[in-house]
Amino acid sequence: LRLSSEQHAAASLRDAVLPTEPELAATPGLAVRGICRSPERTGRVAGDWYDVLPLAGGRTVLVVGDVAGSGLTATTAAAQLRSAVRAYSLLGMSPVELLAALNRMLCELDPDRLATLLIADYEPSLRRLRWSAAGQAGPIRYYPDGAAEPLGGPIGVPVGAVPQVSYAGAEIQLAPGEQ
Repeated sequence: LRLSSEQHAAASLRDAVLPTEPELAATPGLAVRGICRSPERTGRVAGDWYDVLPLAGGRTVLVVGDVAGSGLTATTAAAQLRSAVRAYSLLGMSPVELLAALNRMLCELDPDRLATLLIADYEPSLRRLRWSAAGQAGPIRYYPDGAAEPLGGPIGVPVGAVPQVSYAGAEIQLAPGEQ
């Protein structure tokens, strides 16, 4: 009964922090789709999450994350990371700076927790996509003809793994019709 109650609480928390359709469609010229499912074989809610944060001036911050572990502790950590990304983004931090701040936060406040993250920042007026990765693969570029290509770039260690770490970023200009 306790396990079932914890699973219900974790699923409710995950569902509460994932973006909804209005948030996904909030950025003109940017189509965002996402789904987050727990692995059926485990029966546990995982620490997977994503977020879309439209900011003043037209910028949008996009995040894909995975907190190590499962259940209520992983889901709670994912919610805390989501809130931290949102708060730090309002300070104008770049994806590289965001990862460094999140790493420091985890190392100091929850030293036994690890998470992988991909943070991207899209500026539609410049058609510029900047991103930084901590243990996650880079974004995928979709061309108007339907072809897709993974974008290269450095992949740093997961946040929470090493207290003093530097993250690197990458940047591209998107052509009209690319996603």
